[in-house]
Amino acid sequence: MYSSLGWEIGSKGLPLPPYAKSTDSEKTTVLTMAIPLTHKQLLFVEHYIQNGGNGSGAARAAGYKGNTATLGAVASENLNKPHVGDEIRRRQAEIRERLEITTQAKRLRLWELANECAKTGEVSRSEEVEILPDGTVIKTVHILYSVIDAMAALKAIAELNRMDGDCAGIRKRR
Repeated sequence: MYSSLGWEIGSKGLPLPPYAKSTDSEKTTVLTMAIPLTHKQLLFVEHYIQNGGNGSGAARAAGYKGNTATLGAVASENLNKPHVGDEIRRRQAEIRERLEITTQAKRLRLWELANECAKTGEVSRSEEVEILPDGTVIKTVHILYSVIDAMAALKAIAELNRMDGDCAGIRKRR
């Protein structure tokens, strides 16, 4: 049910703000509110993700003031706020998804490269013609095939293995 303002009406007959969502089950109504982040909290989230989870550094970069201990306390306070933590997790999930797509594309390209380089191709060709005393002509064709670029294929396979956690290197024969 919606009010004249377009706001959803909660189970107690009170309008819910646009950023709130109600979930009705058989006996209870759960109200979850997506609390908007302040500008500094958004900056904190951005810097926290960019610097690999350094809370004090993120607080400093977001414009919070104080010594290292104060900035650490601010970071801890921000990280303990559910809406800040939710935003960090949401952004990290987006990044993981983009990285997964990039990783899949890299795997596909490496696999294509390994297969292309592992194909065999004609390296040289020679022909011999022999005429027997009875006039029979025998033509012999010698064709030498080789892998197009074995080393490139091995390097592509090694990179695929590294992506899978197998860090054994390519060993050259001596």
